[in-house]
Amino acid sequence: MKWRITKLIPLNLFLKIRIWFICKLLPKLLNNKITSDSKNGYELSFKDDFDSFNKSIWQNYPYFGYRFHPGNIVDKGIAPFQFHDPSCISVENSILRLECNDTPTIIKYVDYDGKDYGFYKIPYQVGWIQTMPNTFQQKYGYFEIRSKSPYSDGTWPAFWLASTESWPPEIDIFEIYTSDGQTRSTSTIHWGKDPGHPMTGFGHTTLPLHLDFSVFGCDWNEKTIKIYYNGWLVRVFPTPSDFKYEMNIIINNAVQTDESGLNRDRITSPNYFDVDYVKVWKKL
Repeated sequence: MKWRITKLIPLNLFLKIRIWFICKLLPKLLNNKITSDSKNGYELSFKDDFDSFNKSIWQNYPYFGYRFHPGNIVDKGIAPFQFHDPSCISVENSILRLECNDTPTIIKYVDYDGKDYGFYKIPYQVGWIQTMPNTFQQKYGYFEIRSKSPYSDGTWPAFWLASTESWPPEIDIFEIYTSDGQTRSTSTIHWGKDPGHPMTGFGHTTLPLHLDFSVFGCDWNEKTIKIYYNGWLVRVFPTPSDFKYEMNIIINNAVQTDESGLNRDRITSPNYFDVDYVKVWKKL
């Protein structure tokens, strides 16, 4: 593992400089068009063009069973920042729209052991969809999305993979922190044991992600996890040894969760994370 990381450091530095150079000087080389369903050496294992919202494939709330994350309630006694509301999911002209808005939601949190934490007012509603073990999951392969970021600051759209067997592992193919600018995407992997699990991430330059659709991909195998942006390789991670579970696809709009709240104060309501398609291939 250490050897593989050491070998990848100069490669990733080169990839970061290369994509910066292409975005700044040669943007026409970046192909954001719809990809073919055929991929050399792979077979298509999953595809959704979002002609409609297929409830037999997608679940509209997180795998941990709540429409909100209870961490802030348990740890700090304060309300979560966002509620995953099914009304924030729609399809228009074969485009999935995951909304973020500032409509508050009142919830009562009772944990799985029956402990009652009382009522809380959650300030934002957001759209979240994911596959589940009974709808789609896969270990290894090429995962791809064509999507467009919200125009608003303070949002946090993401495309990622996680397992229902254990957490970690997790592969964040992209996360976009829109208050940090719309020309940067971040990818991260999480592994090991929680709490205090190891993680590593990186950011790279992009074209403006809110002005046009972009194609992001992830090629995950037993040795490496490769991240692609508009057809170009931008990062290579070594695959951790505990990435042994099949993973589910997660796509969500979100609000940035900094404690100051300054980024959330800049949110335009409503705003939309648009998705053209999701495709997955499996190695032959």
